[in-house]
Amino acid sequence: VRMTNSSGRVYYARTYNWNSTSVMTGNRVVQTQFAVPAGLPPGPYSLIVVANGVSSAPVSFSNQVNSAFSGLTASQSIPYGAGNLTLSGKVSGAGPVYPALGETVTLTINSMAQTASIADATGDFSFSYNPSTLPASASPFTIAYSYGGDSSLAAAANTATTLTVNPAQLTVTASPQTKTYGQTLTFGSGSV
Repeated sequence: VRMTNSSGRVYYARTYNWNSTSVMTGNRVVQTQFAVPAGLPPGPYSLIVVANGVSSAPVSFSNQVNSAFSGLTASQSIPYGAGNLTLSGKVSGAGPVYPALGETVTLTINSMAQTASIADATGDFSFSYNPSTLPASASPFTIAYSYGGDSSLAAAANTATTLTVNPAQLTVTASPQTKTYGQTLTFGSGSV
């Protein structure tokens, strides 16, 4: 198996588990497996299989590194009606390999999705999330992060953090009043 990257550099892979080693198989499909060579840089390749000196048509192949989220904002607990939250983190793969600037990360809380772009060359992203539409709940809402992947990095997802929305504190303010014994007290306006 011969793989050529976009720079024209050629790499070879060892094949194994052929279902047939016959010559001139006609229209019968011949299958094999191959092992990606150690150190093969991530990215897109043109892949060609050569058997008995005969080359296949090229096919597109991507060598992707597994990606993961790290440095995510810790689980949060807020009162109902709180203002914007900043939720952030990083996407990367071994190597290290990072998503390209501008690639998208999706944040979903309570079935409401929002996207943010990768902001720098080291996979960092940040969301300004408005939780005002979330109801107070005894159960925390899962914060789901997802990254769709690219030609170098595989897709990733993370649901390890949560957002708890607590009931807002009730504040009652009374206006000071005076009364002489035996008089009726009229309650005026106040705020709740």
